[in-house]
Amino acid sequence: YDDWPPLANLATDARGQADDPDGDGLPNLLEYAFGSVPWLSDSAGVTPELQLITAGNDTFGELTFLRDERLADLVYEVQVSSSLAESAWTTIARSTAGGITQPAVGHLPLVSESTASAIASVGVIRRVTVRDEIPVGASSSRFLRVKVTGDSASLVEP
Repeated sequence: YDDWPPLANLATDARGQADDPDGDGLPNLLEYAFGSVPWLSDSAGVTPELQLITAGNDTFGELTFLRDERLADLVYEVQVSSSLAESAWTTIARSTAGGITQPAVGHLPLVSESTASAIASVGVIRRVTVRDEIPVGASSSRFLRVKVTGDSASLVEP
């Protein structure tokens, strides 16, 4: 993160991982993680997208987001919860040190990754899709989020 070139375009006091110099609601660490720039209010095009997907007789929450496989200093975790309490979240899939996103131990979400680049040889930007393992109707409430952890900060995108 500290060597990320876009930081040089920001005032020194706006370079922190939790800072949001463009005011788009996406802090610098998440701009870095999702492949956007911290001075352009563009969070709508890069934040994770949640959809409901019907498979067989059930409907599942499915979260799609972008990640850059070169960012070995980040951990991406897809988490689920039946409440919004911070202690209630469970990680069901994880990508560590630029590696592919895989189910967490003890969980079986449907996980897929593909290149998000129009240029196949530049396939470092990955489109990650994680489908929850629990159908929507099996719980009174079900929430999904992406938690991104960097060297010294942990931020989430609901």
